[in-house]
Amino acid sequence: MKYTFHWSDYLVFAFWLLIYSLVGIYQRFRSRLQPLLCRHSCHCAKQEKDPVYIDSRQDLSVSNDQSDVVDTENLFLGGRQLSLFPILASVMASFLSAVSLMGTCSEAYLYGIQFILMIGAYVIGFSVASEVYLPVFYKLRVTSAHEYLEMRFGKAVRSVTSLIFCIQMWIYIALALYAPALAFSQVSGLPLWVTIISTGLVATFYTALGGLRAVVWTDVIQLVILSLGMLLVVILGIIRVGGPERLWEIALSGDRLQSFT
Repeated sequence: MKYTFHWSDYLVFAFWLLIYSLVGIYQRFRSRLQPLLCRHSCHCAKQEKDPVYIDSRQDLSVSNDQSDVVDTENLFLGGRQLSLFPILASVMASFLSAVSLMGTCSEAYLYGIQFILMIGAYVIGFSVASEVYLPVFYKLRVTSAHEYLEMRFGKAVRSVTSLIFCIQMWIYIALALYAPALAFSQVSGLPLWVTIISTGLVATFYTALGGLRAVVWTDVIQLVILSLGMLLVVILGIIRVGGPERLWEIALSGDRLQSFT
C-alpha cells in the first residue's frame, strides 16, 4: 500500500516552512522592529514627554542602525547574546536530524541497539570540549576553532583544516538534505530534485538572512516538533504491536536488544 500526503499534510508542511522563513526575516530586521514595538507600547507612551528618555531613545536608534550591519560576529555568533536554553535546544536538535531519525531506526532494526554505545563517546567528547576548549575560545573571542589554529600554528594550518572541514560538511549536508528530500518525494510524488531544491532553499533563506540567531531559534522549533513526533510514534507503535510486553518479546526474538556483537 502506497501512502501519500493528504491536502492537510501539505498545508502543515507549508505552514512550518513559512514559520522558518519568518524567523529568518525577523532575526534579520529585529534591530528595527524592536524600537517600533517599544514605541507603541503603553510603557513607552508614558515616557514620551521625558527629555531624558527621548535622548536615550535617539541613542538607541543610532546604536540599532549600527548593529544592523551584518558582521562576522553577529552572523556566526549571534552577537554573543544568546542564552543557555536556545543554545542547548539547538545542540540537541542538531543530533535529531533526518539522518539520525531514519538512519538510527534502520541501524537498530538490522544490527540491534549497539549504536547506543556512542552515548559514552558523546559524554566524554562534550565534557572535554566544554571544560577544556570552549573556555579558551571564549576568552580569546574567536569565531571558530580554525581561527584559533591560525593564532597558534599559522595561516597554513588554518587553511588545511578549514578545507578538510568544508569537505566533511559538504558530504554531511548532502546526506542530511538528501534524506528528508527522499522521504518527502516518496509521500508527495514530486521529483527528487524538486524536493531537494525546495528544502535547501528554505534553509538557505533563513540562514542567510538571520545568521546564527535564525538557525538557533528554528532549531528550537524543530526540537519541539521532532520530540513530539517521536513520542507520538513510540506511543502508536506500542499500541499497534499489542503493548509493552509484546514489544519486548518481538525485540528479543529479533535480536534487536544486543549492544555487543
